[in-house]
Amino acid sequence: MSCIKFFLTAVLAVVLVGCGSKDTISRGDTFIALQEFRLRAEVVNSSESFSIVIPKGTVLRVAYNPNPTAGIVEFIPVRIGEKTDEDEVMQSFVPTNIRRKMDTAIIQYTISVSKDDIGNLVEKYEIE
Repeated sequence: MSCIKFFLTAVLAVVLVGCGSKDTISRGDTFIALQEFRLRAEVVNSSESFSIVIPKGTVLRVAYNPNPTAGIVEFIPVRIGEKTDEDEVMQSFVPTNIRRKMDTAIIQYTISVSKDDIGNLVEKYEIE
């Protein structure tokens, strides 16, 4: 009898911790950079990558529904300062040499932020 109680208590604890510990993150959610940080950006459907500095206040959109077992969330910058135009934002981040190599007007790229850094580097943000 005590084994069953222990098992049920353990299952309940896992459910409570798993369901209530963090907000869910979904494709399209927006976040804001709480501080300036640097990381690698990867060009979608390419082997190209580049270093990127995300200024404090940059608005980021979740690019894909995060894999529950992955430790990252992939973002796309959508606003830097007053710039909200996709082309202007892209030009602010993607180096000229990368833009020249690619034969499309808009270069799709993502940045990966560790789930451990959610709340430290970025937090959820509602666009006005």
